[in-house]
Amino acid sequence: MSSSSPLSMCTDLECIMQGYSHYTFIEQLTHPKTRKVSAGGASGMLRLLGAVALLGLDLLSALVNRLQDRFRAQIGTVLPSLIDRLGDSKDQVREQDQTLLLKIMEQAASPQYVWDRMLGGFKHKNNRTREGVCLCLIATLNTYGAQGLTLSKIVPHICNLLGDPTSQVRDGAMSCLVEIYRHVGERVRLDLSKKGLPQSRLNVIFSKFDEVQRSGNMISSSGSGQWVF
Repeated sequence: MSSSSPLSMCTDLECIMQGYSHYTFIEQLTHPKTRKVSAGGASGMLRLLGAVALLGLDLLSALVNRLQDRFRAQIGTVLPSLIDRLGDSKDQVREQDQTLLLKIMEQAASPQYVWDRMLGGFKHKNNRTREGVCLCLIATLNTYGAQGLTLSKIVPHICNLLGDPTSQVRDGAMSCLVEIYRHVGERVRLDLSKKGLPQSRLNVIFSKFDEVQRSGNMISSSGSGQWVF
């Protein structure tokens, strides 16, 4: 960022409060020719995420729109904070955060690229975040399908949450497995039978799979996600 930029004279939040529009702010976070994020751009967004979550998410969303696949270089910087926000105390923040993650998967990188970097969220210290990561996976499947996702890499993390001390997290993990089964089919049942889960837990999971199958809500297996045993 140039020393002559108005943003160099105050903190990011102060500049916003002084009346800078979102688009003016994005203009100054990106180089005028290459549209690459300036050195302090991503860190400035993260400070906004901490101070004013909805505003920070809004600005990050505008930056993704602006940079498209060039935002990929910033994913590793912003993703930890975005994972944290999946467990925010406010419903609106959690919903907008999930929407932004889905936008990143569409415009900046593939869903698998993002999920390879989100797996740590299943072990997050905040139980609401662990639940939020499960809900985000369900939203990913419903938005983009199982195509391009190596779900067998994700399922072990979900299985670990079936024994979580928080009931909402356990329910979220179960819903994840059911949604994966809906998209992938019997390969999920076969894989889970090899995970060493207690038989009583497997019985509950498989009964839910059977319910989905009887309901007629299965997704066509054509082009379903990759599964490596």
